[in-house]
Amino acid sequence: MKILAFVDMHGSLTAFEKIKSRAEKADIVLCCGDFTIFEQGLEHFLNLFNKLNKPFLLIHGNHEEDQVLAHLSKQYSNIHFIHNNHFVKDDVLFLAWGGGGFSMHDTDFEKQIKKFKGLIDKNKDKAVVFISHAPPYKTKLDYIVGNHNGNKSFRKFIEENRISLSLCGHFHENKDKIDKIGKTTIINPGPNGALINL
Repeated sequence: MKILAFVDMHGSLTAFEKIKSRAEKADIVLCCGDFTIFEQGLEHFLNLFNKLNKPFLLIHGNHEEDQVLAHLSKQYSNIHFIHNNHFVKDDVLFLAWGGGGFSMHDTDFEKQIKKFKGLIDKNKDKAVVFISHAPPYKTKLDYIVGNHNGNKSFRKFIEENRISLSLCGHFHENKDKIDKIGKTTIINPGPNGALINL
């Protein structure tokens, strides 16, 4: 499967044009949050995303509200808001957790881990992709101002489960960076997007 992922676009039409040009080569498109600046032009961008005519998986960042996106996404045939949810396409299971970015622990996420583990167990034949806005703790993707500032709850989940790929963002300084946690590849695809073969 060819995945086009992006994050932290923050209302940039220039970035969207690059995403649009790359979407032709993708089987599925993913947004890891913060595609707006505090929801300015939110519906305009949802309309643009829908017109890519690809399955489009979306979570909120710290610039969007989950309830707003959950409601509006239902109006679009190609957009799937999957915060605290999952999506299956072909031989890939996508798990997602949006929002946050400023806490090193997420107790709400930790309460859902049992559900996510159950989905992984039910899909033993599928690769697993974990989508979040904040990066997991202690990688190249969360290192800013001399410290690791990522999420320890996400890191523990990745370490303890069969995750092939983790996609995240939030720290703009680390756009386009790639790292590993065990066998899991961690990517910040940046605002212009990255095409990933899985």
